[in-house]
Amino acid sequence: MKTHKNEALTLYSENFNCCQSILGSFGPDFDLNMATALKLGAGFSGGMAFHGETCGAVIGACIILGLANGSDDPSNDLAEQLTYVRVKEFLSGFKKKFGTTACNNLLNTDVSTPEGFDWAQESGLFKEFCPKFVAETAEILDQLLQRKQGGKHSLGYFNEIAFDWDKMRKEFFSDDLRNQAILQAKLVEGNIVVDLGSGSGFITEGLVDKPVRIIAVDQSPVMIDLMKQKFSGKKNIEY
Repeated sequence: MKTHKNEALTLYSENFNCCQSILGSFGPDFDLNMATALKLGAGFSGGMAFHGETCGAVIGACIILGLANGSDDPSNDLAEQLTYVRVKEFLSGFKKKFGTTACNNLLNTDVSTPEGFDWAQESGLFKEFCPKFVAETAEILDQLLQRKQGGKHSLGYFNEIAFDWDKMRKEFFSDDLRNQAILQAKLVEGNIVVDLGSGSGFITEGLVDKPVRIIAVDQSPVMIDLMKQKFSGKKNIEY
């Protein structure tokens, strides 16, 4: 799969805004033609018409993730939840890099005021900082979209974030969701339960004290090692 950072930066250098740069570089991969993509992103300069709110690159990323993971069927709860998870993953990565998604905070000035906007232009903030936001957005999006296709990109990503996964996971899946899933399984003593794509053991954690045998399966050896440490002493888990 191609990467999109250079294409997005080229669009930005041609005076398209952050949102247009992301939509223009990724949109055609999802049947969003270039002209429509650029029109769609036109209102998101400077945190939505220079209100200094959510960065346009972030908004563009959310739209692309909807195109990649969402559904036009309102009853497709799985697609809805997957889209939310991917958006939260994107936001987590962007905030980890920059600390915020708000345009004013990213630029450290209030672009919603004439004085702040003029200062940002005169100081070259849009040219100095916004390309960084566009580039990082494109890189995070590429990682998320490559993971959807699986393979080595997915493995590398999960090995890399394994030690942060427990904290990240709390933003995506609640303990209540896990408990409801386990309840739906109607487990009885002696069942064999496969935790497929176990990560660092979110599902297993809810099963480990039940009278069942657990088989934890994950492509990431780092994740499996973390599980072994977390559940050391538990005899009912096979990795």
